[in-house]
Amino acid sequence: MGTTTASLTLRKLGDITGDGSVGLDDKLQMNKRLNGLPTPGYELRHFDLNGSGTVGLDDKVILNQVLNNLPIRWSQGTDAVPACPGGPGQRPGTPTHSLSLPVRARCTARASRE
Repeated sequence: MGTTTASLTLRKLGDITGDGSVGLDDKLQMNKRLNGLPTPGYELRHFDLNGSGTVGLDDKVILNQVLNNLPIRWSQGTDAVPACPGGPGQRPGTPTHSLSLPVRARCTARASRE
């Protein structure tokens, strides 16, 4: 059995550019991506704000909600984040470490706003 070390960079929800804040540069990059323009240096994961595996209107809506300091409304029509430990929508007995990375990131973003 061996061990490995990996670096992990966490960004705020909507921080596409990775500058530590969510602003007009992030919206510009999202608009470019949605309009099929090149976004060199950015991958799908930078734009996929809802964790669906694709980039679409839902991701832009989430970005606009963050920019306008509004509660995040997920596609289920609620601001509850699915499977967030200690919050609405939590599945009983779901340990934090078993959540997918997109769900963990959303839970962390929600907790930081509260």
